[in-house]
Amino acid sequence: MKKMSLRSVFVFFLLIFVFAGSLHAAPAPDLDDQTRAIATELRCVVCQNLSVADSPSEMAQQMRAIVREQLQAGKSPDQIKDFFVSKYGEWVLLKPKTSGFSALLWISVDPIAGFAASPHRTHAPRHRAAGSRRFEH
Repeated sequence: MKKMSLRSVFVFFLLIFVFAGSLHAAPAPDLDDQTRAIATELRCVVCQNLSVADSPSEMAQQMRAIVREQLQAGKSPDQIKDFFVSKYGEWVLLKPKTSGFSALLWISVDPIAGFAASPHRTHAPRHRAAGSRRFEH
């Protein structure tokens, strides 16, 4: 019994040693991929309808360079986006943070649109009972 348990422990550690080389963590995305990912979330301040990643403007090129520099300096994507928000305001984010008043606006869109699209009782045609007559002048 003791031999069997020592053998199984030996096999267990042997398997761990053999497979440990193949169990690497996923490689971190390279700098270009990280830059592009952050740039797709930022609005070009010149074009305003394109992301920084998609805009051909010189300003977007400069913003991409800033994103790259800050990534190289070790800043997180949230820190980089916060930097641009401090410079240009919340609208620089293509997907603004939904908190406070902006959350209220986003939440209220569906009920308001539903109310506006529904027929209102005052504008609906009135149905008359069978046999009733209109008064004519």
